[in-house]
Amino acid sequence: MDGKRTGPQGGARVRLHSQEFVYSHAYAKSLSTVATDGTQTYIERGLDSDGNVVETHKQVSFYSADMERNEQYTKENGQWVGIDKYERRTVSEPQFDLLGIQDPKANSDEYFHPVEDDDEDTNNIPFDHMSKQWAWKDGQWVISSQNGTEYEMIDANTLRSTSIIYSESKPDEDEYYYHDETTVITKKRDDSHHLTEMSTVHDVKMQYGDYTQQDARYETIHKYSYNAAGLLTSETTEEYATVRNDGSTRAKSADRAATGTRVLRSSQAIKYYYSDIDVVNAISSASADAARAAFAVSGRTVTMVGDKAANGTAISLYALDGSVVATSADGSVTAPKAGVYVATCGSLRCKIVVR
Repeated sequence: MDGKRTGPQGGARVRLHSQEFVYSHAYAKSLSTVATDGTQTYIERGLDSDGNVVETHKQVSFYSADMERNEQYTKENGQWVGIDKYERRTVSEPQFDLLGIQDPKANSDEYFHPVEDDDEDTNNIPFDHMSKQWAWKDGQWVISSQNGTEYEMIDANTLRSTSIIYSESKPDEDEYYYHDETTVITKKRDDSHHLTEMSTVHDVKMQYGDYTQQDARYETIHKYSYNAAGLLTSETTEEYATVRNDGSTRAKSADRAATGTRVLRSSQAIKYYYSDIDVVNAISSASADAARAAFAVSGRTVTMVGDKAANGTAISLYALDGSVVATSADGSVTAPKAGVYVATCGSLRCKIVVR
């Protein structure tokens, strides 16, 4: 805008005023979308040297009560290239109740009255996590590490858990390494919730550089059987090893020689037998029924009373592991110390508590 103003003296003064737009800055608005499943995608955009709108960075994320996932990308030559990907899931262990396996040789009344063992054999830790980390390789995501446990109900009485420890070097790391350990535990129960079988399979593969440290599988199988009263009648344990190369391993040298062969390393089988037992404590001869045999306990002395006592029938005391601790031919025997014993007289067997 130009202007001229004339004063009283007739002179002129000109003031020049100039205005124009000067480039300040430019920006491109970032984009954000949410999919129907809750996945959020955020794309950062900018301007290149020619003023064109270009995408520079992308983040894909998902969050829920039991899942967290995050992916990061950058744009290279018009293509998205992965930077980082991570996932963490909450895993719930199915409820799988088991009755405790009690020791038939235990010096305790508890074995003869099986009860559910809530402390050791039922699930006390209901939640676990599975974490995964990915690396970008050859234009796609590949798992670089994984840690956690998965659970699967094979059927109503079979529960399987798979625990994984896995890690592998990323493409940009100098030295190659590979570590893969998988432990699979399978529990089987009968309809009364007695544990009938538990197998553990441990697979391990390790490699550092060109040297393989370990490549083997170890298995342990426990099997249990019970009678109609729910008492343990047998238990077997078998251990196997399978070594798939001649590298260093924790397995015995004899096992290493059988490369790739499943070798039985140890086995054990135990059977238990039971007879009827009547619990009799501190019965005196005055109160005993003369028509039947019974045992009287006075201090550490166990005596036959009733009809067989008059015949001086032999009596023996057994510890609960089956060993004979005392015997007598005159119907009276003394226990070596306080404890729980099984007294026998002919076909009669009786559990005795000596205090």
